[in-house]
Amino acid sequence: MGILVLMFLGWRASDQGRPLMFAGLFAGYTAVMGLIFETPAAAIAVSMAVAFVFAAVYFWLLARFSDSLAIWLGVLIVMPLLWFFLQFSA
Repeated sequence: MGILVLMFLGWRASDQGRPLMFAGLFAGYTAVMGLIFETPAAAIAVSMAVAFVFAAVYFWLLARFSDSLAIWLGVLIVMPLLWFFLQFSA
């Protein structure tokens, strides 16, 4: 589910701008999911920080490559997959 949220927010961020606002939304989504699964508060804080930095870089890359459709689609798809695989490697 997190991949779909990240891709949707990436699409919206590239459409509307404001990558840091959308990175904050993704960090908030991460916090809500942590609360749903009863994760300790310290782990939620760390995961929010990591999610914010990752999403900010992701949205910045989407804004940077918005003029090239092939690269934009590559970033739109590859970065969420990287996020997915990094979650399960730890």
